[in-house]
Amino acid sequence: MLVVVRAWIACGAIILSGCAARVEPTLTVVAAAPDARLIPVFVATTRVPDARSPATFTTGRAREVSYARYVVSVPPGHKAGEIEASQTARPDPAKSFAIVDATRLDETSFYRQVLKAKEAGKPISRLGVFVHGYNYTFEESLFRRAQLAVDSHFGGPAFVFAWPSAASPTAYAADRDASTLSRDGLAKTLERLTDDPALRVSVFSHSLGSGLTMEALRDLRLTGRGRTVDRLEQVVFAAPDIDVDLFVEQLETVGQLKSPLVVLTSKDDGALSFSSALAGGRLRVGNTDVEDPKVQSGARRFNVSVIDISQLNKADGVGHGRYAAMAALYPKLRSQLNARSSIASKAGAFVFNLARDEIRPIASAR
Repeated sequence: MLVVVRAWIACGAIILSGCAARVEPTLTVVAAAPDARLIPVFVATTRVPDARSPATFTTGRAREVSYARYVVSVPPGHKAGEIEASQTARPDPAKSFAIVDATRLDETSFYRQVLKAKEAGKPISRLGVFVHGYNYTFEESLFRRAQLAVDSHFGGPAFVFAWPSAASPTAYAADRDASTLSRDGLAKTLERLTDDPALRVSVFSHSLGSGLTMEALRDLRLTGRGRTVDRLEQVVFAAPDIDVDLFVEQLETVGQLKSPLVVLTSKDDGALSFSSALAGGRLRVGNTDVEDPKVQSGARRFNVSVIDISQLNKADGVGHGRYAAMAALYPKLRSQLNARSSIASKAGAFVFNLARDEIRPIASAR
């Protein structure tokens, strides 16, 4: 019986990973290929630095935040929503994502370079911070951030907060603990980034990374650093792996944000369904039903925009990584997102309509 239980847990953990091809842990620096897109990626991480490499980080948990800058090469034939991963230790930048530059930095130099970054030849005015989810290698977090930047055409430098995921489908509990242990590091990072009130900082987090982000926001509010929370331009949670009751309690402490908190959900997210099973059937925020009147009223009460993205393709087979495809639709949705009548300025329940490439409110939520 014990063997059967262990096998069930292992199989479920693989489902929970929501990953198809693995981006192998390699940080071999190669020369850029002609016509490849080069994306500078700044990284703040609570992973332990790898003593064998000047810019690699391990799965070890560090108490202090470390910093690095990378340049990620995106191949000319890149397909939106995907990471063209190399199957060899030395990637071919003409066919796969690759690192063409890597530099570890001290804290002062790191933030100086971030703030000196250019956008269309001018000093940056906005910055998007990506907080990755469960079962990520360090390299995957870099490549996913570059993919989101390329597909969304979001201006400004790319930024990643990388916490020490064990990068194993059977290490869900370890990842959950590691993400929580990183809340002080993320809080510190957001505090530094929002020091300049002219810089518009947004946060985009996935899965367990959303739980980490919410804990960091709560910590900032409870420790008298609420100015950081108030200065955030936008916070987006994609498939958040957070207990619904815990989420409500966190929202009560964090309070209303500058713009409604955006939550991307899917009722058929297989990874979150298994996470719910592990939690004794407790519902996760990322697979709530936007048709539920309780969800609709709760969204309005707490200034949250809940968007069902179930119509997007299950690229990973379980629907946990749909957000990656959403990035490619950002240029089409930009005018709607910037309109005063859109989710950017309203709380409530919404659904993404793939046929029309639009986000529409649920009728009963108007």
